[in-house]
Amino acid sequence: MRHCRSTRLAYDSCVKYLLDSPGFTDGTAVQDSKTHLRTAITISVIFGILWLSWILPLGYCLWSYYWVAQRRKPVSTSLPNKQVDGKHGETRICYVCNIYMPARTYHCGPMRKCLPHYDHFCPWWMGGVWVHNLKAYLTFLAFLPLYHAFVFGVGMWVAVDKDRRSHVKVLMGTGIVCGLAFLLSLGIMIGMWERLVFRLSLEAEDENPCFLVDDEGVPQESKDPWSQGWR
Repeated sequence: MRHCRSTRLAYDSCVKYLLDSPGFTDGTAVQDSKTHLRTAITISVIFGILWLSWILPLGYCLWSYYWVAQRRKPVSTSLPNKQVDGKHGETRICYVCNIYMPARTYHCGPMRKCLPHYDHFCPWWMGGVWVHNLKAYLTFLAFLPLYHAFVFGVGMWVAVDKDRRSHVKVLMGTGIVCGLAFLLSLGIMIGMWERLVFRLSLEAEDENPCFLVDDEGVPQESKDPWSQGWR
C-alpha cells in the first residue's frame, strides 16, 4: 500500500527527532535525554504493535483466499433443504460450478467458484472475504484506523517543531495522507461491521435476499450455519 511508505516516514522522522534532541547531541541534560529515549522506545513499541495488529490479519486473509479457497471444491446442497431466490422464488443453481448452491453460498467471480458465506472481493487488498477469513477481515478493519490515527498524531506532534522546518512540509503532507487514510478506513470499518456483524447480512443479500424452503416450497426458519454476529 502506498500509505505505508508515508506512515513509515512519519515514524522514522519522529524517532530521529527524539534521538537528535539536546542530550543526545551535546552531552547535556542527561535526564532530558533519558526522557527522550524512553519516548522513542515507547513510540517504536506502539508503532510495531499497531502495525502487526492489522498486517497479520491481512496476511491471513490473503493466505485464506489464494491458498485455502483456491483448493476448495464447490459443495452442492442436499435436498429437500433448498435455498431459493428471494426475487423469483427459483432454486439457486450455479451453472458454472454445476451445483445446487447451499445456504449463504455465493459465486466468487475472480475465483470462479462458489464459496460459503462469500461476501465480496476487496479491490484494496485484492482478495475475497468468505467464511474462512471473515473474522480476520473484521480484525484487520478494526485495527487499521487505530494505526492511521497513531501515525497521524505522531507526525503532527513532530511537525510543530519550529527548529526543523526542513521536515515540516514532508510531515504535514504525511499527516494529511494519514488523516485521509484514517477517515477512509474508519468509514469502511463502520460500514462493514454494521452489515456483517450487527445485521448478519452479506453483500449479495442486501440486493437479493434468499430463504430456505422444503420440497413443497414451504419456507423454513433460516438457520445461518456461518453466523459471525452477536445475535
